[in-house]
Amino acid sequence: MNKIKCLLVLIVLSFPVCAQNVLNRLDENLTFENILFYDADISLDQWENHWNVKCGDFKIDTNVFFEGEKSLLYTVNSGNGRIQYYIPTNNIKGDSLYFGGWIKCDAVKDCDITMSLYYSDFLASNHHPSVHLKATGSSGWRFYSDKVKYRPGKYLIIDLQIQGEGGQIWFDNLSIKIDNNPVSNKVRVTYPKLPSEINCIQSGVKMNSSLSKKQLLNLESLCKIWGFLKYYHPKIAQGEIDWDQELFKYIPLCIDADRKELNNIFIQWINRIGDVSTLSPANNQGDSLVQLKPDWKWLKNSQFANELQQKITGLIYDIERVHRNKYVSFNEYAGNLSFSNENAFPEANLAEDIGFRVLALFRLWNAIQYCYPYRDLMDSDWHTVLHDFLPRIMKADTEMDIQFVLMELTNCLNDSHAAVSFNGYPLIYTSSLYPANIIPANVILQKRQAVVRSFNNETWEKSKLKVGDIIKKVNGVNIDRIIKEKSNYFSFSTPGYALNRIYPLLTSATDTIQLTVLRNGQKLELNIDVNSFDKNYRPSLKTAGKGFKFVSDSIAYIYLAELSKEDIPAIYSKIKYTKGLIIDLRCYPKDTVRNVLGNYLFPRPRLFAKETRLEIKNPGTFTFQKEYVIGKDNPDYYKGKVIVLVDNNTISQSEFIAMALKQLPNSTIIGSQTAGANGSITFLPLPGNISMIFTGNGIFYPNGEVMQRRGVLLDKTILMCKRMGDSNIDYLLLEAISLVK
Repeated sequence: MNKIKCLLVLIVLSFPVCAQNVLNRLDENLTFENILFYDADISLDQWENHWNVKCGDFKIDTNVFFEGEKSLLYTVNSGNGRIQYYIPTNNIKGDSLYFGGWIKCDAVKDCDITMSLYYSDFLASNHHPSVHLKATGSSGWRFYSDKVKYRPGKYLIIDLQIQGEGGQIWFDNLSIKIDNNPVSNKVRVTYPKLPSEINCIQSGVKMNSSLSKKQLLNLESLCKIWGFLKYYHPKIAQGEIDWDQELFKYIPLCIDADRKELNNIFIQWINRIGDVSTLSPANNQGDSLVQLKPDWKWLKNSQFANELQQKITGLIYDIERVHRNKYVSFNEYAGNLSFSNENAFPEANLAEDIGFRVLALFRLWNAIQYCYPYRDLMDSDWHTVLHDFLPRIMKADTEMDIQFVLMELTNCLNDSHAAVSFNGYPLIYTSSLYPANIIPANVILQKRQAVVRSFNNETWEKSKLKVGDIIKKVNGVNIDRIIKEKSNYFSFSTPGYALNRIYPLLTSATDTIQLTVLRNGQKLELNIDVNSFDKNYRPSLKTAGKGFKFVSDSIAYIYLAELSKEDIPAIYSKIKYTKGLIIDLRCYPKDTVRNVLGNYLFPRPRLFAKETRLEIKNPGTFTFQKEYVIGKDNPDYYKGKVIVLVDNNTISQSEFIAMALKQLPNSTIIGSQTAGANGSITFLPLPGNISMIFTGNGIFYPNGEVMQRRGVLLDKTILMCKRMGDSNIDYLLLEAISLVK
């Protein structure tokens, strides 16, 4: 458990540290003195704060420079050269944007040089400062610049393009300024805590935990109005009002109001917040890149009068908003969705304070309503979820009851990433759902059958339990009943991943577990001694044996759970002329090997995925903002067949790799449905040191087809429960070998 807690803490704490270093590195990158410089081997997700060579012969020159000791040199050949640099600027304010730099030419022939600075959301760009010049011959160092009106956005993109027939071009001391100040010195927008946010340990809300029908409807309406204003009203987004305290004030005002009074309360509330700037037509949201639009069906609620609906509609379409919001942003280094300015109220006692329980639900519900990329893929209607869970969270007056309600709520997201943690621990590890002793085997779920897949040591391989056993009962309880009852407290994108989340629940509070299994059609009763295993134990997957091996003279096998990217070059030198390569992704990769591996396997770069991100100024809207490419121009690429193995243990990063390998013309993906969860995770702080974890960005195939909830696209489906017998034979691996032969 400590390892799990430490991992969560490290994930959370690493992001701010990285972000603090972003602008410190920027100066060194623009002067090329201490450059983070990569070629096209890396993918777009690594571009931020690195120079990325799109094409052409770029390198650092230590002999020729304008100032310092280094410059960027481009050797002109027939064709194009292009290099880019992405700078996250999500929290920078300003009016003017300036871009300039020094250029030197030597013996160039008919060169077109373009030095531009885009400010964009990856695929969507706007007017930008740009310098274009035609060069022939040689020239000394010359300075070029341009200046335009600054529009706050998520990224600035330096884009250097050259087209010509020969010669050399140097770039040095690039400069970016906002309002005549270097970007690296520009003061970031911060949201210091308001006095009312400091040391708040009580909400002050007093009300009955049992709700009448009218009270329930009133609180539902309050939740939606409060959440809408939080994400859409500029003054709230700028952090000028303590919005949590506003909720505490308005709960007693709204709970017993009749329809007319309730509408007047909401209208006066909006009026009291104050006037906002009107929207210019040029800033209206276009649809060309929109993948998911906001859900406005709640506006048609009969609770809301026409005047209130018109005010809300005006706030949606007729006001000026920018890419900044106190309550939701993007981590500047990692690019994942961030709720870091939410008040966690660590001292709040939810069991004793009904106001904090209501706040927890309202904050969570609205975060999903406006910031979840797969909102449209949930089985449950999200408005119905609010209606059903509001009475339950109000009545949950013990710590355990609150935890169970929140865990059950995550189930509605249908997201294998989703979970709830308390004080850094996933709630499953602290709840009564999880007794101390656990089945010492890896169990997979296929077609509602729990099948023993592997053990992690020889002792257990010689035990009464065998690979291929189908577990029917645990301690006399039917496995179907366990899955049905316990699955309510976990979130999973696909049925195949259900047992991966429920697996720790195949446990016992005693030193033995009684199992009823089906082996080769015969029913057996087994008593398994598990007193040496505690609740933190999970057997490793032994499918691989080791990270790399030959399964025949002409067929190689790699298991990415045991390989680092440094291992790949040496391995490739041994397998480059083999007939086939089997890549086992029934695991979580040990390292980020995708791009290194792709450089050896692909003949040329291939687009394999697109990413949607939240439009901060239009919450609820997700647009395609990023593309992922694998491979490079490589005539010496791998010519053999590539077989990729997947199953319900394939999740997130391993699914992402499978999506990339799908683009190989000589690849075949076999196995069973994967976890169906992709995209970076985000943490939403809730009162009482509780956190909600869910997927924050959407991942799609190049044609726009979603992977979430479906898993990776399979070329051949093979269900292990039909193939596994009374032996530790990896039938999926055997199938892969036969496909190569």
